[in-house]
Amino acid sequence: MLLRRITLDNYGLYQGTISFDLSPREKYGKLRPVILFGGNNGAGKTTLFDAFRVVLYGKAALGDRVADSEYKQFLRNRIHKPVNGARLPQSASISLEFDYTALGETSRYIVTRLWVPSSGGAVERLSIVKDGNEIRGVNHDYWQGFIEEIIPERLSSLFFFDGEKIKNIADDAHGNEALAESIKALLGLDIVEKLSSDISIYKSREASRNATRQVEHAIKELERKVSESEEKKVELLNLLAANKAEQQGVQTEISTLELELKREGHVFAQRRDSLKEKKQHLESTIETIRKSIREECEGVYPFAFCPSLSAVLIEQIEKEQHAQKAKTVQEELRTLHGRLEAATFELPPQVQTHASNVFNRILEQRLDELRPQISISNILGLSEDGASRIRHWVQSAASQSQPKVLALLDEQELAVRQLQAVERDLQKAPDEANLQPYMEQLSAYQRQLGAIMHQHDKLESELRSVEYSLGLDKRRLERVFAEASSAAESVKRLSLASKVQAAIADYADRLTKAKIEELRTTVAERFNALSRKGNLIRKIDIDPDTFAVTLLDRYGNVLPKEDLSAGEKQMYAVAMLWGLSVTSGRSLPIIIDTPLGRLDSEHRGKLIHNYFPCAAEQVIILSTDTEIDKQWYAELSPNLSHCYHLSYCADSNRTAVSNQYFWRG
Repeated sequence: MLLRRITLDNYGLYQGTISFDLSPREKYGKLRPVILFGGNNGAGKTTLFDAFRVVLYGKAALGDRVADSEYKQFLRNRIHKPVNGARLPQSASISLEFDYTALGETSRYIVTRLWVPSSGGAVERLSIVKDGNEIRGVNHDYWQGFIEEIIPERLSSLFFFDGEKIKNIADDAHGNEALAESIKALLGLDIVEKLSSDISIYKSREASRNATRQVEHAIKELERKVSESEEKKVELLNLLAANKAEQQGVQTEISTLELELKREGHVFAQRRDSLKEKKQHLESTIETIRKSIREECEGVYPFAFCPSLSAVLIEQIEKEQHAQKAKTVQEELRTLHGRLEAATFELPPQVQTHASNVFNRILEQRLDELRPQISISNILGLSEDGASRIRHWVQSAASQSQPKVLALLDEQELAVRQLQAVERDLQKAPDEANLQPYMEQLSAYQRQLGAIMHQHDKLESELRSVEYSLGLDKRRLERVFAEASSAAESVKRLSLASKVQAAIADYADRLTKAKIEELRTTVAERFNALSRKGNLIRKIDIDPDTFAVTLLDRYGNVLPKEDLSAGEKQMYAVAMLWGLSVTSGRSLPIIIDTPLGRLDSEHRGKLIHNYFPCAAEQVIILSTDTEIDKQWYAELSPNLSHCYHLSYCADSNRTAVSNQYFWRG
């Protein structure tokens, strides 16, 4: 997509028809991508910036929950207001001309939104011209579907952004809130979540059609519990992300202090290094043991907790299998009885009655023997293979899994005792008086870290409990749905909806992990290109569940985001937006409003040289003269196509436009 021209007619501060050529121009054999708009605060830069979104997205440009009446009032308020009681213009419009290439063919589009004031706010008309011919019969839905193919509204903030967007990402201490919003927009996960929610609503309605009031109440109650659990889960994930960031911050302080200890006391530092290695080894051993225990608990080991119940289960399985065999024999005997009855007619008349009585007596005796077995209730209803598997699980739990877990618990207890001894040694203060202040501070940090990790374990435990309850309530809800849906077609539809929901969740999970892997490398490369310290960041880790960001420096050490300077945080935010736009795979223009206001000279230079010329094939910048001054203008010039200057005239309440940038064109 390449923007060619935007035309404003009586829009906001722009009186009459004002048109801006946006096509990048070639100078000295080089296509220059940057178009620069200059203007002081209040001169109409943000009005122009907003006009791009309004003409492309209409009501959606104002947000998801804006009513038609609010949008119409917004349009009315954007009609230019002349001074001295002059008559209000009869209409206002925004027109955007652009090229779009699809299937190797480039077409020229002109989309125009024109509106006139009315008693309800404003009446809007949308028109679209393709290659000089107006497309007839189009409506807003047609256009929204078309523009969503080019640049979905949810992605627009990655390509059209201002200093406030950069600030939000830069000031997000743990890196997950603003980033989560952007990644969800990039992947379309907001749509996936909405679809999954809509499927849940559909399942509820489908089940309720055949449900009693009692069942309807059960469905609503379970849905309430599921909703509360999901909200609690999100809250806990955010708290865990914040806890992790806090851990990293304290660990960085500990690492810094230990470096000072090495400088001040070599012998003790060497001993500490040995103890730390032993501590890390023991912690790794304990984690491996706990992982093995968890794996056993996820397998057959729970059968070993309740041997009496397991015995009852095996006994029931045996009874049901005997009952099944008895039923088979019963059927065979009845078939045989019929054949024998038929065969007695071939015997001489004088023995027929006697033979029939004998057969009946023998068969009845055998059936009487089978009846106690047949009367057993078929509670489990297992197949032969299923019964065999459960018997094997119960036997394995007692003979293999339980002894293994007991041995692992003994190993864990020994390792924990050794770890406690090492930690006590680490906390002992050295004899050297000059190390005492360092050791006291280090001990305080370790206590703080211990408290943070204790909180982490507590949060993880609470999260596991919430996830267990959530899973349990979801399964109960599915069972209620199944019970409520008695009709075969309804059962089929509910089953299909559940499968679709599971597929959507799996799709979202895989897509998130794949894109985050790509984003990690892209953002690190972009950040280093913008940082005045060069390769400051070696790697960026992004948690696919919480979107918490972990920065690793060139040595592989955790670099807390709060340790970055204010300028580096701004560069990080720009790099994140840059990486997200690259990862989207869309060739689109970049429009930036006042991007340099909070940057020092070194970081401004990085943006001028390494970002603006490379961000896209077309970059539109709206700046003040304090952001891009004469020095930065000169350095941007080799990549500068052309400029406009916006100046506000208070006497006429309008923005005047000239083909220059403050002091020159």
